Amino acid sequence: MLTAIKRLFIGTLTLVFPSGIFLTTGVGVAKADYLVQNAKITTVQNTSSNNDNYAVGVSGGTGPCINQIIIFPASGVLNREIHSRGYQAALTALTQGYTVSIYDYSGTSCSNGGQIAISK
Repeated sequence: MLTAIKRLFIGTLTLVFPSGIFLTTGVGVAKADYLVQNAKITTVQNTSSNNDNYAVGVSGGTGPCINQIIIFPASGVLNREIHSRGYQAALTALTQGYTVSIYDYSGTSCSNGGQIAISK
């Protein structure tokens, strides 16, 4: 009986302890971050692959998406109004030559842009 309880206890620790470390360290959990900072927008597309999104081409700056196309899916932000404001900000940055910083709320994927900040 005591041996069975000991095995159950050790087996439980074998499962629980690694899971606790995994959950507390964030291993395997996507972390939100900037896709690009201080870049110039070179193109604005009203959609990419005819999906519910828009896309911008960027050049220069820093980050994992420099000199690439960044897609802004409607699902990348809280609501349609925020998505629309982002598209307007992208057009403003393109026409005025401002730099942009683009943020992904759920990771660092160039196909999941969320926030776009423009600066002069």
